Amino acid sequence: MSVDTVKVLFKGQSHPTTFTLSPPRNFSAPFKTLPTTSTLIASNPHIREFTQNTTSGTIYNWGKTTIWDYSFPIFFCHPESCSEERPIIILKTACHIDDGNKGYVEGNVESLEKEAVFYNESLASLQGLLVPHHYGMWQSDATEFAGVMRCEILEYCGRNLSCAPGWTCSVEQRNQIAEAAEKLHDWGICHYQLTDDELLRHTLWRETDQQPVFIDFVKAVDAEECTRMIPLCPMRPYHWLKGSICEELQEIGTFLKLRGRLDGYSEELLKKAMDWLAGQKHCWENGDDFDWAIKEEKHREQKKLLQEWAKEENVEPRIVRYSRQ
Repeated sequence: MSVDTVKVLFKGQSHPTTFTLSPPRNFSAPFKTLPTTSTLIASNPHIREFTQNTTSGTIYNWGKTTIWDYSFPIFFCHPESCSEERPIIILKTACHIDDGNKGYVEGNVESLEKEAVFYNESLASLQGLLVPHHYGMWQSDATEFAGVMRCEILEYCGRNLSCAPGWTCSVEQRNQIAEAAEKLHDWGICHYQLTDDELLRHTLWRETDQQPVFIDFVKAVDAEECTRMIPLCPMRPYHWLKGSICEELQEIGTFLKLRGRLDGYSEELLKKAMDWLAGQKHCWENGDDFDWAIKEEKHREQKKLLQEWAKEENVEPRIVRYSRQ
């Protein structure tokens, strides 16, 4: 059964705020149904530029003042029957959208709507696996503290890597993130916000199965192909150069300290990379049209690995197709 309204009780408010399902313009596909019809209790807001233990008391008393609106306040929400420590969804909000004098508010709304469409088109098959489930775009009644709010509602999948319980930055966990980033690229997705400390902010550590989950696809695009020739795994810089790791994966690998180290890492992963590289050399040596030979070999390997993963996860793989120019 579809749910078209949801009530959220914010901190400092005596009555819940009603949100109504409000899809982006020119988007008619159905969203996933919310996992609950109960009134949701919202946490204090989490805002990217600030953390709760370093901001002033304003963030704790935000219901009595005007919430600042130059970013996307995030609210962790739990049903009345559960504790605050067990949120099930998050609200990613744009506030004061009824204030026509603030141009950046329109930009925030456009960013949220673009992301909502991307989740439900390009990322539809990956929801619940590499990305959270997405429950659509919603709009609130007018509130005293944030005006009219427009928001995305997404599945709560844990905290980001900067503060996630269970995240230890171990070699195994870093390899898990590298493999997840590869799968995202094999699906034809380039995130564009997974470099340096952005990787920590835009990667969650899912507590239920101890797996990475990527978020924040405001700048993501559908990519035609990933240029890597070998898996993203620990190896010497020399091998990276010969193997041609794409720019985004190379930045991810460098931040995860995979580049230039072999000690302590999986020999199985290293062998996998070297076997793949050997296959590329064979193409280079035996193909007249060596650029196309490399692409065909890369496509063959990526397709095989992607289909194996999709079979395990019971999803339909979105294979990247190449065409000769």
